[in-house]
Amino acid sequence: NTCTTPTRNQLDLRMTKNFATVRSQRAELQVDVFNVLNGVGRLFCDKAEYNAAIAKGRALPGSCGLGRYTTISGGNRNLYSTNGFVGDQVKYVPQTTFGNETVIGSNLQLQFQAQIALRYFF
Repeated sequence: NTCTTPTRNQLDLRMTKNFATVRSQRAELQVDVFNVLNGVGRLFCDKAEYNAAIAKGRALPGSCGLGRYTTISGGNRNLYSTNGFVGDQVKYVPQTTFGNETVIGSNLQLQFQAQIALRYFF
């Protein structure tokens, strides 16, 4: 009577390059990219397919779903729900939203993002 939450895919990437400076000192350039799959998914996502999937409450097709955090929560996890009583017996009806995914938040932690840092060692 319930279903499980979908798997999540996330890929973070760090690139580092060291540069020698004066004497034994050095500079280090760092580029961090977080949730690369979400960025790739948004870049190559077919907008028509994306809108159709959202309208139907279905999983996002192809690259659209990469890196997105989704869950199946609340009433979407129940195959049947109660719909009153018939005499002394509970009346059950099938849920039309069973298994529909919803996106978990839209905060920056879940988004595709990048940062650049420069460190100097002396």
